[in-house]
Amino acid sequence: MKSNPNRRAFLRGMGACLSLPAMESFGAPEAVLGKSGVPPRLAYLYFPNGSAEGSWEPEKVGPAGELQKLNRWMAPLEDFKDDLVVTKNLWTPRGNGHGAGTATWLTGGSYDHRKNDVGAPSVDQLVAKHLSDSTPLPSLELSTAGEGSFSGSLPRNCLSWTRRDV
Repeated sequence: MKSNPNRRAFLRGMGACLSLPAMESFGAPEAVLGKSGVPPRLAYLYFPNGSAEGSWEPEKVGPAGELQKLNRWMAPLEDFKDDLVVTKNLWTPRGNGHGAGTATWLTGGSYDHRKNDVGAPSVDQLVAKHLSDSTPLPSLELSTAGEGSFSGSLPRNCLSWTRRDV
């Protein structure tokens, strides 16, 4: 952590924090919320270097692939288990599953260690476009790596990609 904070970064962060509660006031139109009154959500989690063995493996899976019992690490997701899809050992011939896999797993595009364009929108952005009428914020990307656009590792730290014509 920096010992002398950047005033601009601090103010930008405070502005974001202060505006978050106001976002709820925008709400989603009643017609698109469905029966539950909650707009649909979708999350993709990617662990480029894997996860602790067994931590993302359900304890019991039914014959049709339905999650019947979650393990102790997944227990907080119990209320959502009917809506979860847990995959493992996904592979694409265009990414190596580690850093390069980050840039390619939601697009199927190529990654050449130079370009910030994997050639197509990522599947999360296609879904966000479809859900855009049901929520004031159709897409939110979070990352633990904060490299800027001049970093050579930016493509490896981006899961989400927009269309070229945006």
